[in-house]
Amino acid sequence: MLGIILGIYIGTILLLNVPFIQQKTSVLVAKELSKILDSQLTIGHINLGLLNRIIIEDVLLKDQSDKDMVKIGRLSANFDIPSLLKGSISINNVQLFSFDFHLEKQTPQSPLNFQFVVDAFASKDTVPKKKNLDLRINSLLIRRGNLSYDVHSIKETPGRFNSSHIRLSNILANISLKALRNDSLNAAIKRMSFDEEKSGFSMKKLSLKVVANETQLKAENFNIDLPHSSLAMDTIYVKYDSLGALQNFAEKVKFSFRMFPSKIALQDLSAFVPAFHSFKEPIWIEANSHGTVNQLDCPLLSISAGSHFSLQGNISLQDLSTPQNTYVFGNLSKLHLDTEGMDFFLRNLDDNYQTTPQMLKQLETIDFHGEVSGYFGDFVTYGKVDTGIGSIETDLKLSSNSETGIFSYSGSIQTDSLDLGKLFSNKKLGTTAFNVNMKAEHKKHHAPVVFAQGMI
Repeated sequence: MLGIILGIYIGTILLLNVPFIQQKTSVLVAKELSKILDSQLTIGHINLGLLNRIIIEDVLLKDQSDKDMVKIGRLSANFDIPSLLKGSISINNVQLFSFDFHLEKQTPQSPLNFQFVVDAFASKDTVPKKKNLDLRINSLLIRRGNLSYDVHSIKETPGRFNSSHIRLSNILANISLKALRNDSLNAAIKRMSFDEEKSGFSMKKLSLKVVANETQLKAENFNIDLPHSSLAMDTIYVKYDSLGALQNFAEKVKFSFRMFPSKIALQDLSAFVPAFHSFKEPIWIEANSHGTVNQLDCPLLSISAGSHFSLQGNISLQDLSTPQNTYVFGNLSKLHLDTEGMDFFLRNLDDNYQTTPQMLKQLETIDFHGEVSGYFGDFVTYGKVDTGIGSIETDLKLSSNSETGIFSYSGSIQTDSLDLGKLFSNKKLGTTAFNVNMKAEHKKHHAPVVFAQGMI
Protein backbone atom coordinates (compact mmCIF):
# COMPACT_ATOMS: atom_id res chain seq x y z
CA MET A 1 0.00 0.00 0.00
CA LEU A 2 3.02 2.30 0.38
CA GLY A 3 3.35 3.08 -3.33
CA ILE A 4 -0.41 3.31 -3.78
CA ILE A 5 -0.72 5.93 -1.02
CA LEU A 6 2.06 8.00 -2.58
CA GLY A 7 0.64 7.50 -6.07
CA ILE A 8 -2.90 8.48 -5.05
CA TYR A 9 -1.59 11.66 -3.49
CA ILE A 10 0.41 12.57 -6.59
CA GLY A 11 -2.45 11.59 -8.87
CA THR A 12 -5.00 13.64 -6.96
CA ILE A 13 -2.85 16.76 -7.11
CA LEU A 14 -2.10 16.27 -10.78
CA LEU A 15 -5.67 15.60 -11.84
CA LEU A 16 -6.94 18.68 -10.05
CA ASN A 17 -4.23 20.81 -11.63
CA VAL A 18 -4.17 19.73 -15.27
CA PRO A 19 -2.86 23.09 -16.56
CA PHE A 20 0.05 22.74 -14.17
CA ILE A 21 0.93 19.40 -15.75
CA GLN A 22 0.75 20.82 -19.20
CA GLN A 23 3.34 23.45 -18.30
CA LYS A 24 5.88 21.34 -16.46
CA THR A 25 7.70 18.12 -17.16
CA SER A 26 7.94 15.12 -14.85
CA VAL A 27 11.38 16.35 -13.80
CA LEU A 28 9.93 19.58 -12.47
CA VAL A 29 7.07 17.73 -10.74
CA ALA A 30 9.63 15.52 -9.00
CA LYS A 31 11.60 18.63 -8.02
CA GLU A 32 8.55 20.22 -6.40
CA LEU A 33 7.68 17.05 -4.50
CA SER A 34 11.31 16.67 -3.41
CA LYS A 35 11.04 20.07 -1.74
CA ILE A 36 7.88 19.03 0.10
CA LEU A 37 9.42 15.76 1.23
CA ASP A 38 12.88 17.19 1.87
CA SER A 39 14.29 14.10 0.17
CA GLN A 40 15.33 13.06 -3.31
CA LEU A 41 12.49 11.96 -5.59
CA THR A 42 12.81 11.21 -9.30
CA ILE A 43 10.03 10.38 -11.78
CA GLY A 44 10.83 9.00 -15.20
CA HIS A 45 7.54 9.84 -16.90
CA ILE A 46 4.03 11.13 -16.13
CA ASN A 47 1.22 10.66 -18.60
CA LEU A 48 -2.38 11.89 -18.29
CA GLY A 49 -5.08 10.13 -20.27
CA LEU A 50 -8.56 11.46 -20.95
CA LEU A 51 -8.79 13.57 -17.79
CA ASN A 52 -9.32 10.63 -15.46
CA ARG A 53 -6.29 8.43 -16.12
CA ILE A 54 -2.75 8.89 -14.87
CA ILE A 55 0.34 6.75 -15.49
CA ILE A 56 3.52 7.29 -13.46
CA GLU A 57 6.66 5.39 -14.44
CA ASP A 58 10.14 4.86 -12.97
CA VAL A 59 9.65 6.41 -9.54
CA LEU A 60 12.55 6.49 -7.08
CA LEU A 61 12.24 7.93 -3.58
CA LYS A 62 15.17 7.95 -1.16
CA ASP A 63 14.81 8.08 2.60
CA GLN A 64 16.43 10.81 4.64
CA SER A 65 19.65 8.82 4.99
CA ASP A 66 19.88 8.84 1.17
CA LYS A 67 19.11 5.12 0.78
CA ASP A 68 16.66 3.83 -1.83
CA MET A 69 13.30 3.42 -0.09
CA VAL A 70 10.65 3.23 -2.84
CA LYS A 71 11.08 2.09 -6.44
CA ILE A 72 8.08 1.76 -8.75
CA GLY A 73 8.30 0.64 -12.35
CA ARG A 74 4.73 1.57 -13.25
CA LEU A 75 1.74 2.93 -11.34
CA SER A 76 -1.49 3.69 -13.18
CA ALA A 77 -4.97 4.64 -11.98
CA ASN A 78 -8.39 5.60 -13.35
CA PHE A 79 -10.02 8.22 -11.13
CA ASP A 80 -13.71 9.10 -10.87
CA ILE A 81 -13.48 12.92 -11.11
CA PRO A 82 -17.02 13.76 -9.78
CA SER A 83 -16.37 11.72 -6.63
CA LEU A 84 -12.98 13.36 -6.21
CA LEU A 85 -14.53 16.84 -6.29
CA LYS A 86 -17.01 15.78 -3.58
CA GLY A 87 -14.20 14.78 -1.24
CA SER A 88 -14.19 11.03 -1.76
CA ILE A 89 -11.74 8.96 -3.80
CA SER A 90 -13.21 6.41 -6.19
CA ILE A 91 -10.77 4.58 -8.45
CA ASN A 92 -11.88 2.16 -11.12
CA ASN A 93 -8.54 0.47 -11.61
CA VAL A 94 -5.08 0.65 -10.04
CA GLN A 95 -2.06 -1.18 -11.41
CA LEU A 96 1.17 -1.36 -9.43
CA PHE A 97 3.93 -3.19 -11.29
CA SER A 98 7.62 -3.88 -10.60
CA PHE A 99 8.12 -2.24 -7.23
CA ASP A 100 10.62 -2.46 -4.38
CA PHE A 101 9.84 -1.06 -0.93
CA HIS A 102 12.57 -0.94 1.73
CA LEU A 103 11.25 -0.14 5.21
CA GLU A 104 13.47 -0.05 8.25
CA LYS A 105 14.00 1.32 11.75
CA GLN A 106 16.95 1.18 14.12
CA THR A 107 15.07 -0.10 17.19
CA PRO A 108 11.46 -1.18 17.84
CA GLN A 109 10.84 2.27 19.37
CA SER A 110 12.45 4.23 16.52
CA PRO A 111 10.34 5.90 13.80
CA LEU A 112 9.99 4.08 10.49
CA ASN A 113 12.11 5.49 7.67
CA PHE A 114 8.85 6.27 5.81
CA GLN A 115 7.57 8.49 8.64
CA PHE A 116 8.89 11.68 7.02
CA VAL A 117 6.52 11.13 4.06
CA VAL A 118 3.53 10.87 6.40
CA ASP A 119 4.67 13.98 8.28
CA ALA A 120 5.18 15.97 5.07
CA PHE A 121 1.59 15.46 3.95
CA ALA A 122 0.03 15.69 7.42
CA SER A 123 -2.27 18.60 8.19
CA LYS A 124 -0.48 21.64 9.62
CA ASP A 125 -3.62 22.92 11.36
CA THR A 126 -3.00 23.83 15.00
CA VAL A 127 -6.48 22.58 15.82
CA PRO A 128 -6.76 18.95 14.72
CA LYS A 129 -9.67 18.19 12.44
CA LYS A 130 -11.06 14.75 11.88
CA LYS A 131 -10.87 13.84 8.21
CA ASN A 132 -13.58 11.64 6.77
CA LEU A 133 -11.81 8.96 4.77
CA ASP A 134 -13.85 7.64 1.85
CA LEU A 135 -11.87 5.44 -0.53
CA ARG A 136 -13.02 2.90 -3.12
CA ILE A 137 -10.86 0.88 -5.50
CA ASN A 138 -12.80 -1.43 -7.80
CA SER A 139 -9.70 -3.36 -8.85
CA LEU A 140 -6.15 -3.26 -7.53
CA LEU A 141 -3.64 -5.33 -9.50
CA ILE A 142 -0.18 -5.88 -8.02
CA ARG A 143 2.57 -7.66 -9.96
CA ARG A 144 6.29 -8.34 -9.55
CA GLY A 145 6.58 -6.72 -6.13
CA ASN A 146 9.21 -6.88 -3.39
CA LEU A 147 9.03 -5.61 0.19
CA SER A 148 11.66 -5.64 2.92
CA TYR A 149 11.33 -4.62 6.56
CA ASP A 150 14.12 -4.57 9.16
CA VAL A 151 14.53 -3.60 12.80
CA HIS A 152 18.32 -3.41 12.89
CA SER A 153 18.75 -3.81 16.64
CA ILE A 154 17.11 -7.25 16.60
CA LYS A 155 19.12 -10.32 15.62
CA GLU A 156 18.19 -12.21 12.45
CA THR A 157 17.08 -15.86 12.57
CA PRO A 158 17.82 -17.45 9.17
CA GLY A 159 15.40 -20.23 8.26
CA ARG A 160 12.88 -19.12 10.88
CA PHE A 161 10.19 -16.46 10.48
CA ASN A 162 11.13 -13.24 12.23
CA SER A 163 8.68 -10.32 12.21
CA SER A 164 11.61 -7.91 12.62
CA HIS A 165 13.35 -9.06 9.42
CA ILE A 166 11.02 -9.71 6.48
CA ARG A 167 11.81 -10.18 2.78
CA LEU A 168 8.70 -10.58 0.66
CA SER A 169 9.34 -11.25 -3.02
CA ASN A 170 7.25 -12.13 -6.07
CA ILE A 171 4.25 -10.32 -4.56
CA LEU A 172 1.16 -10.78 -6.70
CA ALA A 173 -2.35 -9.66 -5.74
CA ASN A 174 -5.80 -8.92 -7.09
CA ILE A 175 -7.78 -6.91 -4.54
CA SER A 176 -11.15 -5.16 -4.57
CA LEU A 177 -11.63 -2.40 -1.99
CA LYS A 178 -15.36 -1.74 -2.07
CA ALA A 179 -15.29 0.74 0.81
CA LEU A 180 -12.69 2.10 3.23
CA ARG A 181 -13.93 4.70 5.71
CA ASN A 182 -12.83 5.88 9.13
CA ASP A 183 -14.99 3.30 10.85
CA SER A 184 -15.57 0.53 8.30
CA LEU A 185 -13.99 -1.71 5.68
CA ASN A 186 -15.41 -3.85 2.90
CA ALA A 187 -12.81 -5.64 0.80
CA ALA A 188 -12.05 -8.85 -1.05
CA ILE A 189 -8.68 -10.44 -1.74
CA LYS A 190 -9.38 -12.45 -4.86
CA ARG A 191 -5.82 -13.71 -4.97
CA MET A 192 -2.54 -13.00 -3.20
CA SER A 193 0.78 -14.82 -3.29
CA PHE A 194 4.34 -14.14 -2.15
CA ASP A 195 7.58 -15.74 -0.96
CA GLU A 196 9.27 -14.86 2.34
CA GLU A 197 12.95 -15.33 1.57
CA LYS A 198 14.41 -15.12 5.09
CA SER A 199 12.39 -18.04 6.47
CA GLY A 200 11.59 -19.94 3.28
CA PHE A 201 7.83 -19.61 3.81
CA SER A 202 5.78 -19.44 0.61
CA MET A 203 2.15 -18.36 0.17
CA LYS A 204 0.86 -19.77 -3.10
CA LYS A 205 -2.66 -18.37 -2.82
CA LEU A 206 -4.70 -16.46 -0.27
CA SER A 207 -8.31 -15.42 -0.82
CA LEU A 208 -11.06 -14.04 1.44
CA LYS A 209 -13.81 -11.43 1.80
CA VAL A 210 -13.71 -9.02 4.75
CA VAL A 211 -16.35 -6.75 6.28
CA ALA A 212 -15.33 -4.80 9.39
CA ASN A 213 -16.24 -1.87 11.62
CA GLU A 214 -14.86 -0.34 14.83
CA THR A 215 -15.59 -3.36 17.03
CA GLN A 216 -15.76 -6.48 14.84
CA LEU A 217 -14.64 -8.14 11.64
CA LYS A 218 -16.14 -10.95 9.60
CA ALA A 219 -14.08 -12.90 7.05
CA GLU A 220 -15.72 -15.29 4.59
CA ASN A 221 -14.51 -17.68 1.87
CA PHE A 222 -11.11 -17.89 3.56
CA ASN A 223 -8.72 -20.19 1.66
CA ILE A 224 -4.95 -20.64 1.81
CA ASP A 225 -2.79 -22.71 -0.53
CA LEU A 226 0.82 -23.42 0.48
CA PRO A 227 3.30 -25.46 -1.60
CA HIS A 228 1.87 -28.78 -0.36
CA SER A 229 -1.13 -27.71 1.73
CA SER A 230 -4.65 -26.46 1.19
CA LEU A 231 -6.62 -24.93 4.08
CA ALA A 232 -10.24 -23.76 4.07
CA MET A 233 -12.31 -22.17 6.84
CA ASP A 234 -15.91 -21.34 7.60
CA THR A 235 -16.76 -17.72 8.48
CA ILE A 236 -14.19 -16.17 10.85
CA TYR A 237 -15.51 -13.76 13.50
CA VAL A 238 -13.12 -11.27 15.11
CA LYS A 239 -14.07 -8.95 17.99
CA TYR A 240 -12.15 -6.10 19.68
CA ASP A 241 -12.97 -3.21 22.01
CA SER A 242 -11.68 -0.58 19.58
CA LEU A 243 -9.41 -0.21 16.56
CA GLY A 244 -6.60 0.59 18.97
CA ALA A 245 -6.77 -2.99 20.24
CA LEU A 246 -5.43 -4.18 16.86
CA GLN A 247 -2.02 -2.84 17.86
CA ASN A 248 -1.91 -5.60 20.48
CA PHE A 249 -3.57 -8.24 18.30
CA ALA A 250 -2.19 -11.31 20.07
CA GLU A 251 -3.59 -10.25 23.45
CA LYS A 252 -6.60 -7.99 22.84
CA VAL A 253 -8.35 -9.41 19.78
CA LYS A 254 -10.76 -12.33 20.19
CA PHE A 255 -11.81 -14.57 17.33
CA SER A 256 -13.61 -17.79 16.54
CA PHE A 257 -13.48 -20.02 13.47
CA ARG A 258 -14.03 -23.51 12.15
CA MET A 259 -11.42 -25.16 9.95
CA PHE A 260 -12.96 -27.51 7.41
CA PRO A 261 -11.10 -30.82 6.91
CA SER A 262 -7.91 -29.51 5.28
CA LYS A 263 -4.77 -31.09 3.87
CA ILE A 264 -1.69 -29.81 5.70
CA ALA A 265 1.95 -30.70 5.04
CA LEU A 266 3.68 -29.63 8.25
CA GLN A 267 6.89 -28.94 6.32
CA ASP A 268 5.14 -25.87 4.87
CA LEU A 269 4.98 -24.44 8.42
CA SER A 270 8.60 -25.15 9.37
CA ALA A 271 9.40 -21.41 9.14
CA PHE A 272 7.31 -21.04 12.31
CA VAL A 273 7.99 -24.45 13.92
CA PRO A 274 11.45 -25.73 12.82
CA ALA A 275 10.69 -29.21 14.18
CA PHE A 276 8.28 -29.64 11.23
CA HIS A 277 11.10 -29.40 8.68
CA SER A 278 11.20 -33.13 7.81
CA PHE A 279 7.43 -33.68 7.82
CA LYS A 280 6.75 -33.76 4.07
CA GLU A 281 3.66 -35.95 3.73
CA PRO A 282 0.22 -34.40 4.36
CA ILE A 283 -2.16 -34.98 7.21
CA TRP A 284 -5.82 -33.94 7.45
CA ILE A 285 -6.89 -31.52 10.16
CA GLU A 286 -10.32 -30.30 11.28
CA ALA A 287 -10.79 -27.91 14.20
CA ASN A 288 -13.08 -25.49 16.01
CA SER A 289 -11.28 -22.68 17.84
CA HIS A 290 -11.94 -19.54 19.82
CA GLY A 291 -9.99 -17.10 22.00
CA THR A 292 -6.94 -14.94 21.29
CA VAL A 293 -3.65 -15.78 19.58
CA ASN A 294 -1.96 -16.10 22.97
CA GLN A 295 -4.85 -17.91 24.68
CA LEU A 296 -6.45 -20.19 22.12
CA ASP A 297 -8.89 -22.99 22.92
CA CYS A 298 -9.80 -25.75 20.45
CA PRO A 299 -12.73 -27.77 21.83
CA LEU A 300 -12.62 -29.92 18.69
CA LEU A 301 -9.42 -31.18 17.13
CA SER A 302 -9.32 -34.05 14.64
CA ILE A 303 -6.13 -35.16 12.86
CA SER A 304 -5.77 -38.14 10.56
CA ALA A 305 -3.48 -39.78 8.03
CA GLY A 306 -5.77 -42.12 6.16
CA SER A 307 -6.98 -45.11 8.19
CA HIS A 308 -3.56 -45.64 9.78
CA PHE A 309 -3.54 -42.72 12.19
CA SER A 310 -6.32 -40.75 13.85
CA LEU A 311 -6.45 -38.36 16.79
CA GLN A 312 -9.46 -36.74 18.41
CA GLY A 313 -9.62 -34.49 21.43
CA ASN A 314 -9.41 -30.91 22.58
CA ILE A 315 -6.41 -28.65 23.01
CA SER A 316 -5.40 -25.27 24.44
CA LEU A 317 -2.41 -23.20 23.33
CA GLN A 318 -0.71 -20.28 25.06
CA ASP A 319 1.70 -17.72 23.54
CA LEU A 320 1.17 -18.88 19.97
CA SER A 321 2.55 -15.54 18.71
CA THR A 322 6.03 -16.78 19.71
CA PRO A 323 6.17 -20.43 18.55
CA GLN A 324 9.39 -21.12 20.46
CA ASN A 325 7.50 -20.31 23.68
CA THR A 326 4.14 -21.88 22.78
CA TYR A 327 2.71 -24.05 25.55
CA VAL A 328 0.26 -26.82 24.64
CA PHE A 329 -2.23 -28.72 26.79
CA GLY A 330 -4.31 -31.44 25.19
CA ASN A 331 -6.88 -33.96 26.36
CA LEU A 332 -6.90 -36.85 23.90
CA SER A 333 -10.07 -38.91 23.88
CA LYS A 334 -8.73 -41.11 21.08
CA LEU A 335 -5.38 -41.73 19.41
CA HIS A 336 -5.02 -44.73 17.10
CA LEU A 337 -1.87 -45.81 15.26
CA ASP A 338 -1.12 -49.03 13.38
CA THR A 339 2.16 -50.30 11.90
CA GLU A 340 1.72 -48.35 8.66
CA GLY A 341 0.98 -45.27 10.77
CA MET A 342 4.27 -45.85 12.63
CA ASP A 343 6.07 -46.01 9.27
CA PHE A 344 4.37 -42.74 8.27
CA PHE A 345 5.56 -40.81 11.33
CA LEU A 346 9.07 -42.22 11.49
CA ARG A 347 9.87 -41.45 7.86
CA ASN A 348 8.50 -37.91 8.27
CA LEU A 349 10.31 -37.21 11.54
CA ASP A 350 13.71 -38.59 10.47
CA ASP A 351 15.47 -37.46 7.28
CA ASN A 352 17.56 -40.65 7.39
CA TYR A 353 14.68 -43.07 7.90
CA GLN A 354 15.24 -46.52 6.39
CA THR A 355 12.83 -48.88 8.13
CA THR A 356 10.65 -49.11 11.22
CA PRO A 357 12.35 -51.07 14.05
CA GLN A 358 10.98 -54.60 14.39
CA MET A 359 10.21 -54.00 18.06
CA LEU A 360 7.72 -51.23 17.15
CA LYS A 361 6.13 -53.44 14.51
CA GLN A 362 5.48 -56.08 17.17
CA LEU A 363 3.17 -53.63 18.94
CA GLU A 364 0.79 -53.97 15.94
CA THR A 365 -1.48 -51.12 17.06
CA ILE A 366 -1.25 -48.29 19.58
CA ASP A 367 -4.37 -46.77 21.13
CA PHE A 368 -3.87 -43.97 23.66
CA HIS A 369 -6.16 -41.82 25.74
CA GLY A 370 -4.87 -39.32 28.26
CA GLU A 371 -3.24 -35.91 28.44
CA VAL A 372 -0.29 -34.20 26.80
CA SER A 373 1.26 -30.89 27.83
CA GLY A 374 4.39 -28.86 27.26
CA TYR A 375 6.21 -27.16 24.39
CA PHE A 376 6.60 -28.29 20.77
CA GLY A 377 10.03 -29.80 21.45
CA ASP A 378 9.56 -30.69 25.13
CA PHE A 379 6.31 -32.16 26.42
CA VAL A 380 4.83 -34.58 28.95
CA THR A 381 2.31 -37.34 28.26
CA TYR A 382 0.17 -39.08 30.85
CA GLY A 383 -2.38 -41.80 30.17
CA LYS A 384 -3.01 -45.39 29.13
CA VAL A 385 -1.65 -47.11 26.03
CA ASP A 386 -3.30 -50.25 24.64
CA THR A 387 -1.19 -52.28 22.19
CA GLY A 388 -1.21 -55.64 20.50
CA ILE A 389 0.97 -57.06 23.29
CA GLY A 390 -0.83 -55.55 26.30
CA SER A 391 -1.62 -52.29 28.07
CA ILE A 392 0.75 -49.77 29.66
CA GLU A 393 0.16 -46.76 31.89
CA THR A 394 2.64 -43.96 31.17
CA ASP A 395 3.92 -40.74 32.69
CA LEU A 396 6.67 -39.66 30.30
CA LYS A 397 8.57 -36.56 29.30
CA LEU A 398 9.66 -36.44 25.64
CA SER A 399 12.19 -33.95 24.25
CA SER A 400 13.66 -33.37 20.80
CA ASN A 401 16.42 -31.07 19.61
CA SER A 402 16.42 -30.44 15.85
CA GLU A 403 19.89 -28.86 15.99
CA THR A 404 21.67 -31.79 17.72
CA GLY A 405 19.35 -34.48 16.34
CA ILE A 406 18.80 -35.96 19.82
CA PHE A 407 15.45 -37.41 20.90
CA SER A 408 15.12 -38.30 24.57
CA TYR A 409 12.42 -39.50 26.95
CA SER A 410 12.18 -40.16 30.66
CA GLY A 411 9.58 -41.04 33.27
CA SER A 412 7.68 -44.08 34.47
CA ILE A 413 5.76 -46.92 32.82
CA GLN A 414 3.84 -49.75 34.43
CA THR A 415 1.76 -52.72 33.34
CA ASP A 416 -0.07 -55.71 34.82
CA SER A 417 0.39 -57.82 31.71
CA LEU A 418 2.76 -57.28 28.77
CA ASP A 419 3.93 -59.96 26.32
CA LEU A 420 7.70 -59.33 26.29
CA GLY A 421 8.28 -62.53 24.35
CA LYS A 422 6.40 -61.14 21.39
CA LEU A 423 7.91 -57.66 21.80
CA PHE A 424 11.51 -58.97 21.67
CA SER A 425 10.75 -61.95 19.38
CA ASN A 426 12.12 -64.24 22.08
CA LYS A 427 10.13 -67.37 22.99
CA LYS A 428 12.05 -67.69 26.27
CA LEU A 429 10.30 -64.58 27.53
CA GLY A 430 6.62 -64.56 28.40
CA THR A 431 4.06 -62.21 29.87
CA THR A 432 5.27 -59.88 32.60
CA ALA A 433 4.18 -57.12 34.96
CA PHE A 434 6.46 -54.25 35.96
CA ASN A 435 6.74 -50.73 37.33
CA VAL A 436 9.84 -49.02 35.93
CA ASN A 437 11.43 -45.59 35.93
CA MET A 438 13.43 -45.04 32.78
CA LYS A 439 15.62 -42.58 30.94
CA ALA A 440 16.56 -42.94 27.27
CA GLU A 441 18.37 -41.03 24.56
CA HIS A 442 18.32 -41.59 20.82
CA LYS A 443 20.90 -39.91 18.58
CA LYS A 444 20.78 -39.93 14.80
CA HIS A 445 22.63 -42.89 13.26
CA HIS A 446 22.96 -44.53 16.71
CA ALA A 447 21.00 -47.16 18.59
CA PRO A 448 18.98 -45.81 21.53
CA VAL A 449 20.59 -45.90 24.99
CA VAL A 450 18.14 -46.80 27.75
CA PHE A 451 18.58 -46.78 31.57
CA ALA A 452 15.79 -48.40 33.60
CA GLN A 453 15.20 -49.06 37.31
CA GLY A 454 12.21 -50.67 39.02
CA MET A 455 10.45 -53.94 39.80
CA ILE A 456 9.63 -56.65 37.28
